[in-house]
Amino acid sequence: MIRAEAHSDDFKHTAKFDATPWFEQVTVEEIIELAECGWGGDQPADQVAQFFDGETGYEGVTSMFENKDGGFECHVHEADVFAWLASNRPSVLGAVAEALGENPDDLRRPNSSAPHWDEDTSWKGDYNAAPAAPQP
Repeated sequence: MIRAEAHSDDFKHTAKFDATPWFEQVTVEEIIELAECGWGGDQPADQVAQFFDGETGYEGVTSMFENKDGGFECHVHEADVFAWLASNRPSVLGAVAEALGENPDDLRRPNSSAPHWDEDTSWKGDYNAAPAAPQP
């Protein structure tokens, strides 16, 4: 799971969600843009939340968009991204490391810390995630 959150600018509407499906289908360049903006608070991260708006299993994201007054922000937990890329798209991890001027081995090290938004006890609920695809 790649944990992410989106919130309205006034924090009245928030959503936690699993961003993995976004990472499964985007280009290396899109992931690098997200990394270069610090994994949140800018247009590349906003596109992550917008991808899930209206999708089954992501009702929290859809509700945030439907109820927000003004803007919003999205943030993705970078440690989850690095772990997922190392297992699922290792060549992309190398490209991200190069773009950030980092050693790919340093990014592969597990980081067990929770996203900062999980430390805020006012955020209720669990991560929304799309239902698993039916097995043949």
